[in-house]
Amino acid sequence: MKGYLKQIHPVLPVKSVTEAIFYYTQKLGFKLAFKDEGDDPKYAGITRDGIEIHLQWHDEKEWEDAIDRPLLRIYVEDVDALFDEYKTQDV
Repeated sequence: MKGYLKQIHPVLPVKSVTEAIFYYTQKLGFKLAFKDEGDDPKYAGITRDGIEIHLQWHDEKEWEDAIDRPLLRIYVEDVDALFDEYKTQDV
């Protein structure tokens, strides 16, 4: 039997996991899959249309350094419909 890859979950650095969860769920239509317990989570996962993205807190010092940031390329179907959806959310 051959092994194969099933999914990839990119991890994006964020300054505030709570604010990122709000933006992705309220503006971009993602659903919260999980998050750390407590009022100030440091890690969370969001899903939409079969994709999953993880959000990880990074402190202010890490944002000051000139380092490469992760890049994502997300392929979509009917980009015009997605644009219209996001336009209604002021994205």
